[in-house]
Amino acid sequence: MIRKDDRPSSRLCVFCVAFICSLQWISVDSQTIYRLGTDCGTTSTITEKSNTQIEFDGRYDGDKVTSGDLNYQQCDRIIFQTKNYDEPDARYNICISPIYFNDRECAVTLDFKNSLFASPLKSFDCQNRMDFKFCVPNGEKLYVFLNLSEGKSFALTTFLFRIVAERTDKPTPVLAIVLGVLGGVLLVVIAAIIFIVYRRRNKQRHLVT
Repeated sequence: MIRKDDRPSSRLCVFCVAFICSLQWISVDSQTIYRLGTDCGTTSTITEKSNTQIEFDGRYDGDKVTSGDLNYQQCDRIIFQTKNYDEPDARYNICISPIYFNDRECAVTLDFKNSLFASPLKSFDCQNRMDFKFCVPNGEKLYVFLNLSEGKSFALTTFLFRIVAERTDKPTPVLAIVLGVLGGVLLVVIAAIIFIVYRRRNKQRHLVT
């Protein structure tokens, strides 16, 4: 009786599973963390795929802000904007929310603006709750300003905030269509290979008998 090695078909299944799993990561960006007080003059462009955070550690990140040196005058802010190169007309709200905020001395205040010289639209300090969330609407930029209170120690102050771009219009399902087509083609190829292998095995069994 002739028996054919099943290992090629097993390798094919492993490849297919790995391919499908890799498709799940196409729409996810790697994590980006900016440090307020250290990453000076930063403007970050994000979309709904972005994984962006801002952090502050008073032991390392506050000295430039309080130095009074004009070379560090932009170290107290980070600017966020949105851009979708695949869909230029896409609309977003940029939103910020805390992951943690430790400031026992209440030495830090964050101001959120939609332009450089505008008044703060919202602020966050030690009095706010952790379910806080603020969004800048209509595709406007989000300016995050760090304010350090004079006479208070911020050495033990640490915080981490999440920045997301929430899409407000209906997205064009380009990626979904592409993934659907690729998945359909892959299934057809697998089915065809299984059918061919099955027919060959049947022919071989008939020849043996």
